Amino acid sequence: MPPSISIVIPAYNAAQYLDRCLAAIAESSVLPIECIIVDDGSTDETGAIGQKIATKILSTGGRHGPARARNLGAGAATGDIILFIDSDVCVHPDTVGRIADRFMLNPGLDAVFGSYDDAPGCKDLLSQYRNLLHCFVHNSGHTVATTFWTGCGAVRRKLFLEHDGFDESQVIEDVEFGMRLARAGRVLRLDAAIQVKHLKHWSFLGMLRTDVFFRAVPWTRLLLREGRWINDLNLRWNNCISVTVVFLWLIGAGVAGFGDAGALAVPVLALFLLVTSGYWTQTLRRADAAVERRVFGAGILLLALISYARGFTWVFTAVASAYALLLFRQVFLFGNRRLRQISGWIYSVYLLATSVSLFVLLMNARTFGTLAVLAAIFVGLNLPFYLFLARRVGRLEALAAIPFHCFYYFYSGISFIAAGCLHIRENYLWQSGN
Repeated sequence: MPPSISIVIPAYNAAQYLDRCLAAIAESSVLPIECIIVDDGSTDETGAIGQKIATKILSTGGRHGPARARNLGAGAATGDIILFIDSDVCVHPDTVGRIADRFMLNPGLDAVFGSYDDAPGCKDLLSQYRNLLHCFVHNSGHTVATTFWTGCGAVRRKLFLEHDGFDESQVIEDVEFGMRLARAGRVLRLDAAIQVKHLKHWSFLGMLRTDVFFRAVPWTRLLLREGRWINDLNLRWNNCISVTVVFLWLIGAGVAGFGDAGALAVPVLALFLLVTSGYWTQTLRRADAAVERRVFGAGILLLALISYARGFTWVFTAVASAYALLLFRQVFLFGNRRLRQISGWIYSVYLLATSVSLFVLLMNARTFGTLAVLAAIFVGLNLPFYLFLARRVGRLEALAAIPFHCFYYFYSGISFIAAGCLHIRENYLWQSGN
């Protein structure tokens, strides 16, 4: 007999996505016995939307964070299995059924979690990149897990309560909970066939804030406290080497431009604006991207000023021409698939030629060769992801995602260093107090 499943959804100002989340649950081939929504101090219509479908509506009594909301919902659950999902995801019709099957066919299984699918709900470049990166990482991860994920993760209710649920002092409470279960010898599995669609729109600043303060720093501190490293998910050897390569590239570029910061800033800023042009042109059309437009405007203005001041007028002209070509393609060729394809190839060739010219401007022959080798190593380390991205969103968009991926590794490295310093400081203070 399949186990009964209770779904628990923490929700904070989730009105934008919650209706679609609940509608997807209602269309599941196997229905849960209950759907519990825990309102974590929302100020929008979250509660009213939840009442349409949810079996139970609970409240944390204020803004206390998802860990407390999930614990509260789990305490009210009655199913054999608790399935945690986020309020901005949609389960597939077979998601709940697959989870029930996993527990029914494997009585020794204690917890299982899935993945985002490869068709994110938000279609802008940055959201596609960010959500597909998560999908790729989970699809490439080990099936024997030592962490947990509450985006779509299920655990036996008795076991969850026995281990005191999520630690509400943690920012990454699901990862800590999974590590605690693994340390206790419990059986956790990652099953990428269990999928949900992520609806979230990612902004540039939102991605930076989430990755640094709610992912990289707390996760690193947790690993350092545990005294072990996990060679899995986004902590695999190729990710660690990629961080090193990015830092070496930046150091090399810095050495090449030492003593002439203006000559360094022009090609670096131009390269960034060129390769990420697809993202910035998309933000020009979105009503909710005011911050991104200001950042883009400041970047273009800065490039224009430095280019003209340093005598590199052609650099700004090249970047402006690239944007003009891309905007023309998006505005006037939107409905013509063949012409869009031809213009895409033209844009790719133009982008490649301009980028090589900027590289040559940036550094002398020896430095250029060294940085070119480092760039090739970086692309080689991450090539499976870029090919996956190209299949899902297209070659141009995959190319435009590479600078964001480099930036992701850069701030991940900075976060690791910061977390390491905090860990050393904590140990020093602890030893001083004893």
